[in-house]
Amino acid sequence: MGTPNTQVNAQAPDQSTASNFQGVRAALNAGRGVLTTLGYRTTRMFVVTRVWEGGRRSAEGGFTDQAIWRGKVIDSATGSAGDPPKVGLEIVPRPKVRFIRTQELFASGGIYQDGDLKVTYIQPPWTDAAGVQQGYTIADVMPDPSADNGTEMFYYLSGSINGEYFRVGTITEKFGHYEMTLRSRTTTPTKDGV
Repeated sequence: MGTPNTQVNAQAPDQSTASNFQGVRAALNAGRGVLTTLGYRTTRMFVVTRVWEGGRRSAEGGFTDQAIWRGKVIDSATGSAGDPPKVGLEIVPRPKVRFIRTQELFASGGIYQDGDLKVTYIQPPWTDAAGVQQGYTIADVMPDPSADNGTEMFYYLSGSINGEYFRVGTITEKFGHYEMTLRSRTTTPTKDGV
């Protein structure tokens, strides 16, 4: 009679820990959504995977932009050289996007440049109480396409900061969110353009 109670008590903390974790992730996700609603997060971020028909960037024949989530293409659209991205995987709730601070610039030892962006509070993957997958995997946020077949990946920002950006360094997970640094591509005006 004592053994079943011991087993039930041993399993109960694991289930409550999992539901507490889901509750924390859900609360963080909702809080980040509120910041967008209140107007604190004004920059939309899209992860764009672009496949060039000619096998290289700006090749004749145009391109196909893809939004890829969990390894599957969920949307695509075609365009030609010079066109802005048509589709991409939008990161929601919107992450915090800001310019690198001067102290971070100097502390980086030359890794960062003036005009680089710090993107934080990208929600890692989790499953909500209803069993629906939420958030993004590293592969969602940082796909690694092969350049040999004319595929490239970049980030398209729209809102208070606009343009096409590429990642500098790697992505890190800190305190329950992803962080990364972005640098403008040649198609994007710089912060203090001349």
